[in-house]
Amino acid sequence: MKYHLFLSSLLLASLSFGQELTCEDFKKGEFIMNTFSSPVLEWDMTRDGNKQVETIKELPEEFQGIGYPMDPKTLRIEWIDDCTYKLFADDANGELDSISQLINDSGGIHTELIKIEGKCFYYKSICIIEGEEIVSEGKLCKK
Repeated sequence: MKYHLFLSSLLLASLSFGQELTCEDFKKGEFIMNTFSSPVLEWDMTRDGNKQVETIKELPEEFQGIGYPMDPKTLRIEWIDDCTYKLFADDANGELDSISQLINDSGGIHTELIKIEGKCFYYKSICIIEGEEIVSEGKLCKK
């Protein structure tokens, strides 16, 4: 009986003091982001409220030499709620490339939380360009 009581209190203590991340924990900090669909990419990312800066770590060979942006990209975040937001290319530093402008003109990239596991946020992003829905899924993990 004492053994069961001890295990029960240990379980309750671990539930009380265990750290569960929420959507709020992904609004600021340094992250690694991965996409699961083509192109499969990995980024270093820094986020601070309404600003996100992404740098591709390594561009797959099939995307090299075709103008895929390798420089750090600054994005503006419009939060819809704690777990949903839209991303827009930030034009504060000059003119946008044609793809970024098309994304902005189409209403941005709508991103929503699917689930949080450990220190990772699994997401689904949708962008509608010229009537075509482009879906991307991936994860964002705290460094």
